[in-house]
Amino acid sequence: MKLALRYMVLILWLAGSAYLGGGAWVGAKILQDTTITARASPKTAPGIVYDGITFRNEQEELAFLFEQKASNLFPWVFAVPLFLMPLVLALAFGILGGVAAVVKHLVLDAAHVNDVAVVGLPLFGGFIGMMVSMLGMLIPSALSANSAARPEAMAGLALFGGLFSKQAFEAIERIVIDKIFKSRSTKSKSAVKS
Repeated sequence: MKLALRYMVLILWLAGSAYLGGGAWVGAKILQDTTITARASPKTAPGIVYDGITFRNEQEELAFLFEQKASNLFPWVFAVPLFLMPLVLALAFGILGGVAAVVKHLVLDAAHVNDVAVVGLPLFGGFIGMMVSMLGMLIPSALSANSAARPEAMAGLALFGGLFSKQAFEAIERIVIDKIFKSRSTKSKSAVKS
């Protein structure tokens, strides 16, 4: 790939994942606010009227205004089912972490752009970021009844998962092979000996 094209691909990854991540973060915040509002008890106060719409309190009105402004910048967010927003958020921030890994190789490691996987590393970062973020959601939901993940935490986990995708993959691979598959093979070997 020509030098200018590789840099263009990197810039497109950066811009695309930042836009997708921002929109997914907005969608995940809306999902979080919707969940919190659904759990809150209804108030009997008359409420606040804005533009002909009645809200129970100022917080609901501000949430509505936030969604209204977000719909102008990220109109696609409202076409995607809200339950998919955490996945899109994790994938986008994982890709952004992968882009950061490419930039790290170029700047800190003084690698030439032809020696860095400008397509593969962001993609791999996206998948690893999504995997790490989902694991980060899985553990708290297994330990408590409240499984609502904060978008900030998911984005941070996915970003670091993408940035350190190689190390994260190797660590997870070691854990899975050592703890799951070796324990199964040890049990099956002992069963065969008996």
